[in-house]
Amino acid sequence: MEYENEEFWAIIRESGGLPTRAARIMAKTYPNDPDKKLTRQAIWQRCNRKKEIFDDIRNQVLDEAEEILQSIIRDKKTPASVRLKAVQFYLERIGKHRGFTRKIEIDGNSSHTINFKD
Repeated sequence: MEYENEEFWAIIRESGGLPTRAARIMAKTYPNDPDKKLTRQAIWQRCNRKKEIFDDIRNQVLDEAEEILQSIIRDKKTPASVRLKAVQFYLERIGKHRGFTRKIEIDGNSSHTINFKD
């Protein structure tokens, strides 16, 4: 018996949007039903057919990760060295549009001239 839509997406949510983990959950939940044991590739294909739902699940996980990172930054009990690394990581990723970055990205579509010195 194949997965119903709600059941499939509930497992994808439980897996955090990771197809390999979802395949393990399916195999463990339905060990005697070969129709419910999907491969990682089959899960990817099905997720990509409903990209909006899949992207929403992945974005929820990103929000949770960002929340954890921010809690590390705010927690005064966290060692200073850990907080500093968290702040650096956050600024380099989230604050790069404000100049907090270690590398410069160049868009090849720009009409500006770039001069390199030897």
